[in-house]
Amino acid sequence: MRQVDGGEAGRWMERIGSDGGRAPENERLISLAEERPDPELVPWDALREASAAAWSSSSDLRGSDDPAGSLNLRSWLADAISEAGGTRAGAEELLLAASGLSALDLVLRCKVKPGAAVLVEAPAAPETLRLLRLHGAAAVQVAGDRDGMLPDALAAACGRHAPPLAIVSPAPQLGGIAGGGWSLERREALLEAAQRNGMTVVEDNGHGIAWRAEEGTPSLFALQRQRAGGAGESGVIQIGSLEPHLPPLGWLRAGSACRGALAAAKAALTPPGAALWGERVLEHLLTGSAGAGRFSPAAYEAAMRREYGERRELVLSLLREPSWQGTAPLEGGGRHIWARLPEGCSSDKLLRASLREGAAFLPGPLTYAEAPPEADRLIRLSFTGCGRVQLKQALARIAGELEAFTARWDRQ
Repeated sequence: MRQVDGGEAGRWMERIGSDGGRAPENERLISLAEERPDPELVPWDALREASAAAWSSSSDLRGSDDPAGSLNLRSWLADAISEAGGTRAGAEELLLAASGLSALDLVLRCKVKPGAAVLVEAPAAPETLRLLRLHGAAAVQVAGDRDGMLPDALAAACGRHAPPLAIVSPAPQLGGIAGGGWSLERREALLEAAQRNGMTVVEDNGHGIAWRAEEGTPSLFALQRQRAGGAGESGVIQIGSLEPHLPPLGWLRAGSACRGALAAAKAALTPPGAALWGERVLEHLLTGSAGAGRFSPAAYEAAMRREYGERRELVLSLLREPSWQGTAPLEGGGRHIWARLPEGCSSDKLLRASLREGAAFLPGPLTYAEAPPEADRLIRLSFTGCGRVQLKQALARIAGELEAFTARWDRQ
């Protein structure tokens, strides 16, 4: 089996060398279904400078076949993770992967056998569910609320399925329906359950070039290190990525024994030197060795957070308009808005109608391995890939079809 997402870096490199990767102006479909890059937010000029710098120093790549990945890039990531809060990260703790999804793929190869159960949140990212199916694993979704997985549901799932792995996204910015991030009590309850049941926890830190721990709530990785007295294998694997507005790069953070197994799995999947070019471009971009350091990762991430906040408020304001009457926006993370449709509406049928009008969103049933009936009223709207004009257009198209649905329901 190939490592997932193997060609995405190559496609990014092609776009860096082109006219800036702008989307076709005649593209009619506006998709809010997935987290994707907005070409207007990608730092194309800085990436081209970094690519030129990487090309001029390409002789340095010879012999650089460390399966852990670029040491300079891992050092930069370690500093970024440390500044975000929690325990101090070292470059030696990190392993680079082709993308965030590839990082999870490596964990599944090392930790999960076909037929094994893996605990995930409800709802869960469709990409995670697809990857679990690809590995022959059974996704067991654990009910939760705004504070995280419900302890009783977690205990029942562990007792019934003996899962070797749990995959969670406890940080508030990740787009889960819980929105505000897991409480400290729920994080500790998960770690207790993992220790009792011999279960490894994958903590998905999400996407971005800076990570900010919520005030007073350490990461699962940091909590487990504290529980272990700062030594030994943690039982928690952190993963994250630089997507969607930079070329794909995933990372993993784990204890030494686990990290060794992950590195061996990566080496078996990746030909020597295959990932070096993309890593070297990002190394020049993020460490300031291209363009005299004109690109500031911290300033760029701050700008992205402001932009996402403005887009989020725009979507919420549009959902409060009369055309969305009966629709209830739900709490969500920084890159998605969840909403519950009016009674009698089907997200699947609404999607099919909206597609004919040139708009798409993610219907709730796709976020479940076995969707309960109430999932068909859930929709998820992702706004990373669309500017304000496109967001207004897409939501107007969807709202028009929703009004037609509710009018038919009212006549019944």
